[in-house]
Amino acid sequence: MAGYRSSVISRINRVSTKIPLHTLIQLSGQNVVLPVYHLASDEDVPHIKHLYTIKNLSAFNRDLDFLLRNFEPIDLSTLIDHVEQRRTLKKPSFFLSFDDGLQEFYTVIAPILLARGIPATNFLNSSFIDNKELFFRYKVSLIIDRLQKETNIKSLKAIYEILRIKDIPVKNLISALLKLRYSDFEKTDQIAKILQVDFKQFLNKKKPYLTTQQIRDLINQGFTFGAHSIDHPRYSDEPLSEQIRQTEVSTNLICEKFNLNHRIFAFPFTDYQVSKTYFDHFFHNKKLLDLSFGSAGLKRDIYPHQLQRIPMEMGKMTANQIIHGEYLYFLLKGMLGKNRIERI
Repeated sequence: MAGYRSSVISRINRVSTKIPLHTLIQLSGQNVVLPVYHLASDEDVPHIKHLYTIKNLSAFNRDLDFLLRNFEPIDLSTLIDHVEQRRTLKKPSFFLSFDDGLQEFYTVIAPILLARGIPATNFLNSSFIDNKELFFRYKVSLIIDRLQKETNIKSLKAIYEILRIKDIPVKNLISALLKLRYSDFEKTDQIAKILQVDFKQFLNKKKPYLTTQQIRDLINQGFTFGAHSIDHPRYSDEPLSEQIRQTEVSTNLICEKFNLNHRIFAFPFTDYQVSKTYFDHFFHNKKLLDLSFGSAGLKRDIYPHQLQRIPMEMGKMTANQIIHGEYLYFLLKGMLGKNRIERI
């Protein structure tokens, strides 16, 4: 879904950037955008670089320049008040967020945002705080990084056997690895052992995630936090009971651990195919969440407290191209009655 969307946005941004942004905002009636990143870095990030594009600091700052020229930055409390219809936003606004609770938010991004007066929210996986566990996709990226240097034919054949595929070029083997799922943890660990990739050593040495103390420091600096599930499964692959458990356990733990006065949640990967029953549980029965967030781009949702964010890590596209493209795509989909997410 994300790949298809970025491909569409890439195709239409040549047209969309020629239309003044204020015109697109007026035509769409959407004056709030929710850009989301994972990180920005000038350093090598082997656990992420084989999964999606990492913006360097120059590109990230140019994105911020564009956002600040065209939108007013708002914090979480303002967004909640806006959704609850307690506050009207007079200017086009943006709410900035980051997923996965990565170390770079503390060391690189927070200082930039503080200097520029931009509030932000970070969504944490409760099992990854303090570098206790590693996201399964980050494990795959580390495996790919090591695999690109592997010349031992015996090792490669052993990996083929685990994946139950025939001998193929390494580039196709990488594609097979990228298709591994949350439930394939045994295969991932077996392949890592063959290639001598030590995930615990990586966690201890690299420390890719935020620590408890860093999160508390960031809260004292004005940043806000929410949950992003326990350990980042794709919800469409999990039964309803596990979806609810992942959300409730992570949200409760993070709110209690950091004494948060709001309850917010961002879906890992996507909220695609998440049912009405799930949303009714959290919004209609007891209002267990203030807000939740997907990443389907600029779209409406039948649940007003479920907001869709715009992924900003789309290849080499700039914020200018992505935001313009999202607005035009929203308008085009609206002509077909498909710019609102329905649930079944």
